[in-house]
Amino acid sequence: MPDGPSADRCRDEPLPQGLRYRGAPAQADCEKRGKAPGPNWPSLRDLGGGRSCRRRSRARRHSAERRSRRSPRARGPRTRRRRGGALIPPSIQPFGHVPNEFAHGYCTSTLGVVRVSARDRFRGCLVGLAAGDALGTTLEFSPPGSFDPIDDMVGGGPFGLRAGQWTDDTSMALCLATSLLESGGFDPVDQMGRYLRWFREGYLSSTGRCFDIGGTTREALVRFERTGEPYSGPTDPMSAGNGSLMRLAPVPMFFAGDAREAIDRSADSSRTTHGAVEAVDACRYFAGLLVGALRGVDKQTLLSEHYSPVEGLWDEAPLAPKIAAIAEGSFKHKQPPEIRGTGYVVDSLEAVLWAFFHTEDFRKGALKVVNLGQDADTTGAIFGQIAGAHYGAESIPAEWRQRLTMGTEITAMADSLHERADRILGDFLR
Repeated sequence: MPDGPSADRCRDEPLPQGLRYRGAPAQADCEKRGKAPGPNWPSLRDLGGGRSCRRRSRARRHSAERRSRRSPRARGPRTRRRRGGALIPPSIQPFGHVPNEFAHGYCTSTLGVVRVSARDRFRGCLVGLAAGDALGTTLEFSPPGSFDPIDDMVGGGPFGLRAGQWTDDTSMALCLATSLLESGGFDPVDQMGRYLRWFREGYLSSTGRCFDIGGTTREALVRFERTGEPYSGPTDPMSAGNGSLMRLAPVPMFFAGDAREAIDRSADSSRTTHGAVEAVDACRYFAGLLVGALRGVDKQTLLSEHYSPVEGLWDEAPLAPKIAAIAEGSFKHKQPPEIRGTGYVVDSLEAVLWAFFHTEDFRKGALKVVNLGQDADTTGAIFGQIAGAHYGAESIPAEWRQRLTMGTEITAMADSLHERADRILGDFLR
């Protein structure tokens, strides 16, 4: 089943006010020129700069005639061509399951809003993770009300880090990204081997050593070291920490061309160290949000009830009750102290989406969530993934990006992940 609405359905519905197809004149422009736009807006096949509405209608009519002449053998699921002649498999859709008023295909844009390139969204997703981690480390383990709120990336905290140095969240994300890229796919044994190198040797650490590791992660790595079993995450409900969610970004980035695969592999990614149902389902739901954000889905749609880039997925494979409540929008109606920045994955996910919902830029949202205290580096890292994918890397304060340890290398990894996805989605990820 396709991940989202068909191009035919998108073509047959009028555009909502404020939206237009890229490369096509708005209806008002057609009327001003005395050209009738016809009953429907152009299909993906018809989009092209400089064509009049009448020429597009004629192209549609000729296209229908060609289809009617196809042999019975040729009928059935078809690929669609974009400009340049490359083929788009019908299973690839960028927006997934969204409300009808937003379901208008690949090439929509919101008037008055600057479009963010896919490369910048991919960079933002991974650089944002590291920036949120480095921002939040200052307040890690600090109870609410025990500190003055911060307003910049200043370092310090329980590990005495320099501004821009990050913790286990980013180290594990870089291990995961490197594994995906060097293995050419999802290899849980390779992933766990890299996590173990970080734990034992300081591989991909901002300081050259492992100075911060969660108890559940440590338990899983010790078990893997002893048994070689890659899916070593405890399944005890009391072990549903945020340690798999904090590092998740590389998986939906790598599999951005196939939303279902991205969500399934994100669940597997959690199970290597965190097998509790709530931890796994938090990763499934968040992976769907990240795929949508990386493909350019707007915030209102991302945060709509039960959003998924795969239509009907949460009916087919329901989320754990507390994760489902977040998917319904629980974060929209709460404030601290109901919103908490603890290490419990439900609290972390809810806090991140609360900050994302109530702010309009990366800086304000990141500061809002880390100033909850408690597991501030991890809530910062999780926020950075979704906000960076939505707003883009250029939205992250320049001084924060400049301070990041290994900032150049992190950006290069994000570019490699984007290039992999771009080979599948092509022009629609640009």
